[in-house]
Amino acid sequence: FAPQILREVGCEVIEMHSRLDGTFPNHGPDPTVGANMLEAINRVKKEGADLGLVFDPDVDRVNVCDETGFILWGDGILLLFARDILSRRPRTEILYNTQCSPAVEEDIVAHGGIPVMVPTGHSLVLNELRFYGGVFAGEYKCHFYFYDHYYGFDDALYAALRLIKVLEKTAAPLSKIMSDVPFYYATGEVEIPFPDERKYEAQEKIKNSLRKSYFVNETDGARVKFKDLPDTWGLVRASGTFPKLEIFTWAKKKEDVTKAKEILLGEVQKYL
Repeated sequence: FAPQILREVGCEVIEMHSRLDGTFPNHGPDPTVGANMLEAINRVKKEGADLGLVFDPDVDRVNVCDETGFILWGDGILLLFARDILSRRPRTEILYNTQCSPAVEEDIVAHGGIPVMVPTGHSLVLNELRFYGGVFAGEYKCHFYFYDHYYGFDDALYAALRLIKVLEKTAAPLSKIMSDVPFYYATGEVEIPFPDERKYEAQEKIKNSLRKSYFVNETDGARVKFKDLPDTWGLVRASGTFPKLEIFTWAKKKEDVTKAKEILLGEVQKYL
């Protein structure tokens, strides 16, 4: 239904793989895996399109690339929506999950909002959103929950329409709108296979070990501020859905991203 709905609101749509096929013959179905975005990126640049929208199969997630082919990822899209909401509703709580870049907190504050970090996971985010009486939450994995003029669940078609509405308000391209977001180098998600029966125990041990040397936010796993690496953060958490541990790192300097990743991998390797 996405092409039909987008055309009905006035968009020129170039379809890619719109015919349903559960064998996924073209590429994997997860839009938060970079390789699965490549075809859309190339097509956007070839066609001179304004943006590319890549949905997951059950359409509760959407990832976006701008007209240059740059991927916004979930935290970038989150900030686009947060800025729009805060322009109408200042001092509003904006919820984001632990996998998001430190840029999210910085940009929400810069635009007059109240950033609230919450655990990762569909039901957890929804519960927190209702608890805070918030109007919007977003996750790195491209779930977006609107209570602002909507019902609060993660509907990717609705999120796509909201994004189009934001773009309608300005003649500037998407890349220009997002050009002043604080920039961090990042690893993205580093996946480490880990048995389900041991992953949470390992997470607790890693958290306790890291706490001896660093500030650790325990909202969901261990989100670390590295005191010896300026403007550098990391996350180690047990996946709630797969037998794995996840590592993320962010930093203003590319070399610090690598150093932070090596520190966290060293902690994980103690329990492999």
